[in-house]
Amino acid sequence: MIQFLWGATGLLISTGMWAWVLRRYDRLEPEPIKVLLRVGLLGGLMSVIPAIIGNSLAGHFLGLGGFGTDLARRITLPLALGSAVFIGINEETWKFLATLRLVKKLPEFDQPLDGMIYAMTVALGFAAIENVEYMVRFGAGVLVARSVLSMPIHLACAAIWGYGLARARFISRHQKYVKTALPYLLAAAGVHAAFDFFLFLRTWTILLVFPLLIFIVWYSNRKLHYLRDQYLFFDTAICQHCEKPNTVRAKFCIHCGLPLGEAGEFFQICGNCKIRAPHNANFCFKCGHKLAQIEPEEEQP
Repeated sequence: MIQFLWGATGLLISTGMWAWVLRRYDRLEPEPIKVLLRVGLLGGLMSVIPAIIGNSLAGHFLGLGGFGTDLARRITLPLALGSAVFIGINEETWKFLATLRLVKKLPEFDQPLDGMIYAMTVALGFAAIENVEYMVRFGAGVLVARSVLSMPIHLACAAIWGYGLARARFISRHQKYVKTALPYLLAAAGVHAAFDFFLFLRTWTILLVFPLLIFIVWYSNRKLHYLRDQYLFFDTAICQHCEKPNTVRAKFCIHCGLPLGEAGEFFQICGNCKIRAPHNANFCFKCGHKLAQIEPEEEQP
């Protein structure tokens, strides 16, 4: 009983810590806490249950008796590769589908950054529920390693396809979510597969998870900062970096020196009122002015 209480406390602390880190990126227009809790819990349940079932069925099919237990021992390279690829695709796909189902028509999804925020929130819910399963099966001791390795890799992989969701919402003319986000989803599945593959071999390759994790966390951090600068509905006289006002004709912020009023990847500037509007918008939300119809170039993750 005492061990369970310690484990539950550790799980709450680790989940809360990562939620706090994620919350710090969403400062300009923070998402409502109740919405994040609903998306995180529902998305976590909607994705983790079919993902665990799929992993277990595949594990039995491959003669492993379930990925969670028998992959703790060393296995052959082809089997480790096949298992890692399946888990990467299986888990990232279910997280993506759950997130898409929950946020596609969500009115709070009104900024490019929100695509990554909601994706990583679902991933956090997924990882927290998965940690409960591991804690029940293997004891509270596994939470330490999973808090510093598994949870950040889940968050970082979700950040990759979360960026794809943002592009589908605010850049894609027809908002084709699956088509737009698919390359990012495959990239996330590949990173997830590489992470698991290094672990499954149970050799010196375990050391490779650390540079991989550092790189993917750096990439996620870079994209989060980038989308934060793509904040919509700012007047071009308001600096998107320091949020301080400038003169209408200013080209550089007088407070921080960074450029003003440049059209970004996710927004265009209304030629009439100079407000930012989504790239795929037809009319300015503030003045009703017809906006230019420019098809953006496709970007690869």
